[in-house]
Amino acid sequence: MAPARNKVMISSSTLKQLFVVTATLVLFGLLLFGYGIVTFDTPPVDMQKFTMIAVGMRKDEVVELLGTPDNQHDYDTLWEFSRPFSWPVVLISFDDEGKCIDKHYDY
Repeated sequence: MAPARNKVMISSSTLKQLFVVTATLVLFGLLLFGYGIVTFDTPPVDMQKFTMIAVGMRKDEVVELLGTPDNQHDYDTLWEFSRPFSWPVVLISFDDEGKCIDKHYDY
């Protein structure tokens, strides 16, 4: 004789809850994906202000124009401005005296 199988019964309210949770997660995922598509190639700073950055500017002058950098590398001589889920990056290099020696927009 074959063993008896236990049937699992799921109530209609549980199915409705499962549907709502699944639909919410799918909608959230689609919104996040759409946000990523729209902002993927958006520059991390105002490009008009980026063009105002000049060799010899002090760090405080750069912060005044572009804001606080997202990352600082190489003992604070390389600043990176970026956005979450996007490619464009702005890099500002400084000498040991804290003066700008180079700027780069990587897109």
